[in-house]
Amino acid sequence: MDGITEIVLENVLLSSEKAEKITPFLRKFKEIYGDPLALVHDMGKAILNAGKEVFPNIPDFICHYHFLADTGEDLFGEENDTIRKRLSKHGIQGQLRKRAGEFEKLIEEKPGLVESLVQSLKKKKMQKGMLDLMPAAAAYTVVQWALDGKKQGQGYKFPFDRPYLTFYERLKVAHSMLIQLNSVKLSNDKRDNRPYVKVIRDLYETMEDKVLRITAKQMQEKTAVLDKLRGAFRIALPEGKCGLNDRGEEEDMRTIEKRVEEF
Repeated sequence: MDGITEIVLENVLLSSEKAEKITPFLRKFKEIYGDPLALVHDMGKAILNAGKEVFPNIPDFICHYHFLADTGEDLFGEENDTIRKRLSKHGIQGQLRKRAGEFEKLIEEKPGLVESLVQSLKKKKMQKGMLDLMPAAAAYTVVQWALDGKKQGQGYKFPFDRPYLTFYERLKVAHSMLIQLNSVKLSNDKRDNRPYVKVIRDLYETMEDKVLRITAKQMQEKTAVLDKLRGAFRIALPEGKCGLNDRGEEEDMRTIEKRVEEF
């Protein structure tokens, strides 16, 4: 890539990332464009060896983004896999989707629910039957919020985005919220709160999974370490919005080096 115009000068699709595959491409590049100002690449041994062979006297740097990605994978990749497998074992995502569909159907059968609530607020009096579907609507909202946990992230992919950990953490919040909602009695009929009870039961095995609980705690502690290192490098930050196009903040290498050393 040209460092000024940011135009990609050459690219190639390789069948494998072996040095013998990369070297010919670099030789072709050198023949056409000459020596680059510097090499920047991931931490693969193949690209490192190929670069040394073709451009032996050119400054060689590891991409900060790839360095952080590899560090995160080493730090908590195992925990992430464990959480993913435990959640899959319990089948909780599929069960909650099924439950959300059940609640959604009930709500759709009474489309005037929201309008009834608005009118009741205006009249300062509950309309007859208005509270019938409140538990279903509340349970549906909580379940959907939990399911959306797997969609959260800044587009950086793992280990910067952690959909399985986020999903599990939302399940814990949802479980606690549903228990609180279930303690509120709209009438003397216990059946009113069935939606809450159903989801609480759906979540039981997942919430009682000791391995899952301990692993999630361990991963949280390790993600905090990576996030501090991201701050030191000033790239792929937790609050970032650039995703895979994030090139980091424009700072002097010595400033970054100092922060990393302090870290």
